[in-house]
Amino acid sequence: MDSSPCSPDFTHSTSISLLARLLRQQSVPPAMNKKQIQLKKKEKERKDAAGVKSATSKESLAKQAKDASAYVCQSCRQTFMVTSKSKQLIEHCDAKHPKLPREQCFPELPDMLAREATGGGKK
Repeated sequence: MDSSPCSPDFTHSTSISLLARLLRQQSVPPAMNKKQIQLKKKEKERKDAAGVKSATSKESLAKQAKDASAYVCQSCRQTFMVTSKSKQLIEHCDAKHPKLPREQCFPELPDMLAREATGGGKK
């Protein structure tokens, strides 16, 4: 038989194989099975309903930046985390700025000392 483009055998067999090949290329094998997809969807819906923010949301990134530099020495601009205790701030003042009053370096230091004396925690 002649396998020229005009012959009916060529068109029929070639079109079926081309169609099958195109269908195989277009159908992407699923990365997850249906059960995994359903579980992911339910978990996402549960988080959305609870109002859980991701670690990269704008609000959480702003809070992290604020907490990371909660206390700033007004003399040298060194930052201290929000978890820093008054003892650490006093040590910084005594070591780096012995001639300056401590309140000039950290205006919030008297309030911190008062809170720690009464047994209070954060602000």
